[in-house]
Amino acid sequence: MFCRLLHHAELLKNNSGAMRTRYCLRRHYLTTELLAGKDMHILAKKIGASMTILDRHYSKLTATLVAGKLA
Repeated sequence: MFCRLLHHAELLKNNSGAMRTRYCLRRHYLTTELLAGKDMHILAKKIGASMTILDRHYSKLTATLVAGKLA
């Protein structure tokens, strides 16, 4: 079902030619929410992940956001 939806929307492959996965949607959601200033603790609860996991994968993004706010 997921692949059929992506195929219909012409989004089956990313810009590099690799097949998209459900994880791509999760990553896009988290990145978009963090860039919008959403709290990482709330996002961790929403997606059922630990803060350790989010921090491991998104700490560079959040550091960039904080630096932008301090500038």
